[in-house]
Amino acid sequence: MIIAIPTKEQRICEHFGQSKQFALVTTEQSQPSVMAVEYVDAPDHRDGEFPHWLKDKQTDLVIAGKIGKKARDLLMKYQIKVITGVKEGSPESIARAFFSSSLVTQDDFCDCKNHKQPCNHH
Repeated sequence: MIIAIPTKEQRICEHFGQSKQFALVTTEQSQPSVMAVEYVDAPDHRDGEFPHWLKDKQTDLVIAGKIGKKARDLLMKYQIKVITGVKEGSPESIARAFFSSSLVTQDDFCDCKNHKQPCNHH
């Protein structure tokens, strides 16, 4: 299983679409545990690029803070599960919390009210 987590300075990035880097956490499916974490630079942010790129990386799950509806819908179209509302933590601690069912989450879509520009980048 591959879990993608948008990161900034090796911590979860608040907003999926503003991430410059992703942690790709490889896990063991038969015995859920973190096998490896690879930090990968994200492609340039264009409409729909992150979901397509993550599909190509064989991602099974995205764990993020905030995410736009369009990005979420594209990920789900590619059969990538999405968990939102994670506010802090390293990729390793987030993956461990996910496997132990102790990950604190909430539905948290980007409503674009905090952007200085119109939100058309999701």
